[in-house]
Amino acid sequence: MVRKKIGVVMETIQEKIEKSFKENSPRIAIKKGEKNTTYSELYNEVKILSFNISNVWPEQRKYLLVWCDEIENTIKALLACLLSNNIAIPISKDYTEERIQHLQETYTIDGILVDRDKKNGLKNIRFLNILNNMDIKK
Repeated sequence: MVRKKIGVVMETIQEKIEKSFKENSPRIAIKKGEKNTTYSELYNEVKILSFNISNVWPEQRKYLLVWCDEIENTIKALLACLLSNNIAIPISKDYTEERIQHLQETYTIDGILVDRDKKNGLKNIRFLNILNNMDIKK
């Protein structure tokens, strides 16, 4: 039996995120040292990153590792993955290349979002540096 709720508007996760950003626009979203980032500024950065993720991985529902050193970059990457309709898997910045290689071999990992230039031995994986939107093909 299927229940129907009358008068309930269903929102997608993307719509809920966008609505939350707009409602909190002038408030501080991220505070790091002397630098404050408002929800409006964060939303603009996340939208750009979401667009760039969609350009690198045009098909949606891709599994992307988020391997960032800075927590604010992890937050941006996670939100951008949600907005671009992809699946983000945050991993510790302390993961070794061997551990990531194992994840790649065990699961269907389509790419890795990083916040630094990585010189590494990982093969057959695509990287996107979220700070400069540099697509690094392997």
